[in-house]
Amino acid sequence: MYRRLTWVIVFLTAVSTAAGQSNGYPKRWSLNGTWDYAPLARTTLKPGGAIAEDKSNLPAPGRMAVPSNWHLSGLPNFNGRVRFERDFDFAEKLGTGDRVFLIFHGVDYFTEVVLNEMPVGSHEGYFQAFEYDVTPFLKRGRNHLAVTVDAPLEEPGTVWPDHKRMIKGVFSHWDCKPGNVYKATGQDGTSAGIWNDVDLELRRVAWLGNVKIQPVLHERKLATGKSDDSGLDANVFVTAEVHAARPGKYLLNAEAGGARATAALDMTTTEATVVLLLPMERPRLWWTWDLGEPFLYTCKLDLRAEGTRVYARDIPFGVRSIELDEKTGDWRLNGVRFFIRGTNIVPELWLSQYAPEKIAQDIKLLREAHINGVRVCVHVNRQELYDALDRAGIVAWQDFPLQWDYTHIQEFMTEAAQQLRDMIRQFYNHPSIITWVCQNESTEYNVNVLDPLLARVGAQEDSSRPVRPTSVFAEHHYEGWYSGDYHNYLSTPGGPIISELGAQALPSLPETREMFGDAWPPDWQKMAYHDFQYEQTFHVAKVPMGSNWAEFVANSQKYQADLLKFAIEHYRRAKYKKVGSFFQFLFGDCWPSVTWSVVSYARRPKPGYFAVQRAYQPVLVGADLEKTVWSKGKNLPADVAGGEASASLWVVNDEHRALEGVICEAWLRGNGQDALVGSRNELAVIPADSVAEIGWLGFKLPTDIAPGPYELVLRLKQGEHVLSENTYALTVVE
Repeated sequence: MYRRLTWVIVFLTAVSTAAGQSNGYPKRWSLNGTWDYAPLARTTLKPGGAIAEDKSNLPAPGRMAVPSNWHLSGLPNFNGRVRFERDFDFAEKLGTGDRVFLIFHGVDYFTEVVLNEMPVGSHEGYFQAFEYDVTPFLKRGRNHLAVTVDAPLEEPGTVWPDHKRMIKGVFSHWDCKPGNVYKATGQDGTSAGIWNDVDLELRRVAWLGNVKIQPVLHERKLATGKSDDSGLDANVFVTAEVHAARPGKYLLNAEAGGARATAALDMTTTEATVVLLLPMERPRLWWTWDLGEPFLYTCKLDLRAEGTRVYARDIPFGVRSIELDEKTGDWRLNGVRFFIRGTNIVPELWLSQYAPEKIAQDIKLLREAHINGVRVCVHVNRQELYDALDRAGIVAWQDFPLQWDYTHIQEFMTEAAQQLRDMIRQFYNHPSIITWVCQNESTEYNVNVLDPLLARVGAQEDSSRPVRPTSVFAEHHYEGWYSGDYHNYLSTPGGPIISELGAQALPSLPETREMFGDAWPPDWQKMAYHDFQYEQTFHVAKVPMGSNWAEFVANSQKYQADLLKFAIEHYRRAKYKKVGSFFQFLFGDCWPSVTWSVVSYARRPKPGYFAVQRAYQPVLVGADLEKTVWSKGKNLPADVAGGEASASLWVVNDEHRALEGVICEAWLRGNGQDALVGSRNELAVIPADSVAEIGWLGFKLPTDIAPGPYELVLRLKQGEHVLSENTYALTVVE
């Protein structure tokens, strides 16, 4: 038996969690802090779900911060069962009908809870918030809480990777996490632990459970019955679960944006579901940042018993509608078609580390790269990330954490359906989330059996968003990485949705050396552990290794940047014809590694980031160069098309306004030169939300230009305002 070494008794201080409460209910106390822990056994998940234990050679007991992921806090690469314990004092005197709940906001993976030596409950999953009514077990004065967390190793070969049981997506099985996808190391860097907050909450008599807020937009009608073009109206439906300690009469008030509704409940049992309607005239809509303002309302809910407020909750939400045409891949936000310039994000493997400061840094990098959509790739993140996406006006494709293959037993299907329901209910009110996707890169069995079942469950839980069964391999294109040449993107393979595309690149030279040392040539086995793909780098992409780390880093990063520029430009030119949305893979690393990311784990942008930033300009000017090698002495006047020095110009306009009075200038930059070599004035009006071919532009090179490499810089301007700038590499020869 484990003997506790040190006890810390914490005297709890109440913190109100609902704004504007006059009576302080619910009251909440944090149980975060330093807990004692003791490893109980190394555990292995066997076929059929049995868990084998090994209690020999365990790490020593210790103390650990809660919340944290134990891999970072004293138990590196430990797969097993750990007991966490702490004492706390509870001084509140409970009245009749008061209930105290113990709330966990995230524990990975199997959890068992005991309070004062009495079993409270158990839970499976990593992302869900869950709670227990601990009123019968709680004492005034000192209390002892024990939480046992089991995160077993899924037995390599028999269970992992092809018959997985735990629903952890990329946190369990991915080629961008510690150990890559190798059987011996692919489960390293476990995300296990009590990674999010732990609270006690006191509720009086009655309280609210899950609340869904669903706005439904509709046309305004005049008294004559005709449509009013002055704006849209909305009906906001608030569906709330009401729980009570005892049957009785209760009153639920809801208010948002000046609209109010009240429901009187005469509850004959202790649970009820109520629907309130908040009609809103010309509400302010939630838009992506590039289409308008991501305006957020607050729904204020007030539950009363015998005229006294007993529970209150404030829920931010946005008024918006979302539609997807699966045949064309076109998305409509509030009835307006828009193109998603997206990326995939898995910003952190250990979610306890994903602090608000880091989230804010990521949002800033996303916005500065002109990104208006993210795919939260095969994992569920912290609530704070979705709050930030709501405020920033960035839409989110939300994956359920199923990646590749799993066991085909009925118990797994049941658990997956329950956890999918949990995910949708927990994050339903975020306007940024525009779709739920049930699995990534499914096998044949999942495509035919599991994914359709989950899609039906998801559609039953949420009728306001499209629910997609899977993100299929056909949506993921890696020309120039897993096969072929990236110039194959000229034909824009795939569509109408592209949800993955990219190439690997090393991070900065200092970060690379920090991971792999200064020795040259590299330790390829160590690089593979950090997710580097040797075969694809040298035999498909044919990236030159160079003779030292500096050259290798530069060559790797240049290849990624060139591929992304070429691919994104061609897919954007095909918008609404072959493609309705595009998600580059990958935005940032979730640990120090070599992946498809354009931003390293330390949040240092690679050249690929700036390639994405330029290619994702809402207004993008570009050129089809006839040749990228120009010969001196064969120049044509700027107003003559064709020949050795000319280009066909095009503009992608994602803005929902036409562009008038624009001109295009061409500058040659490099080798001490920055010269205007061509321009076109009085271009045709470029329609809103369009792709326009705007004709040929010839170039006149300076007579004194020296041979060598240059950049051709294109600028699309309205007066002196630069709408877009793009560059192309070229070479001048004698």
